[in-house]
Amino acid sequence: MTETTVPTGDPIEQLVFFLSQGSTITRISESPVAGNGLPYCYVEVAEPGGSHYILQAFGQEADLLYDVATKNMNKK
Repeated sequence: MTETTVPTGDPIEQLVFFLSQGSTITRISESPVAGNGLPYCYVEVAEPGGSHYILQAFGQEADLLYDVATKNMNKK
């Protein structure tokens, strides 16, 4: 089994990378806001080989990650 080299950078780039590699979104945080009121989002992706990754974002980046992930999940 070979390990995936995940691009460094923002989680939206990482999500696009995983989706382009055939990964699927398995879970998105229910609320795009953490308990302290700070915008927060996590997205779990599963690779075809079985590996799972969690992508996390805070602030404006969290809102974008949530939007991109929900749009891609709803396409399926």
